Amino acid sequence: PYTYTDPPDTEVRNQKLVDEVMSLLKTPEALNEFRLLSSKFRDGSCSGQAYYEHCQCAMLSSFYNLFPELLAMLPDISKQQELYLVHKQHLNSLPPAERKSVPALEVCKVCKQILIAADLKSHQQAHELTKNFPVLGSSASNTHRN
Repeated sequence: PYTYTDPPDTEVRNQKLVDEVMSLLKTPEALNEFRLLSSKFRDGSCSGQAYYEHCQCAMLSSFYNLFPELLAMLPDISKQQELYLVHKQHLNSLPPAERKSVPALEVCKVCKQILIAADLKSHQQAHELTKNFPVLGSSASNTHRN
């Protein structure tokens, strides 16, 4: 199984996302509730559907701009997939004009990680590097000798 690959500028982007969510939620109680639900989603005690709906309510009009980044920064491919499915179902219920205004997400064909469109190329390059230069000691290391 593949592991999550950090997108470019992860620390900066993560801090920006935290700052934006904090400014939207306004109160410490709302922020704590969001953190608790995020934790419950990651540990499996909250469904993707419930978490998605909470994000929609908490982020209001900023939801469509913030959610793709939130999803791309979630460091768990299976949890990304769960939320992405809910997101796609929701987008399919929107009128086409509204759907077009939502930032695009991409799914890596190799590992199924969810990415914002701008990160796809660097992510694919990371796979190319791994393919061409396997980790020493891995079973693939003997298959690419010249």
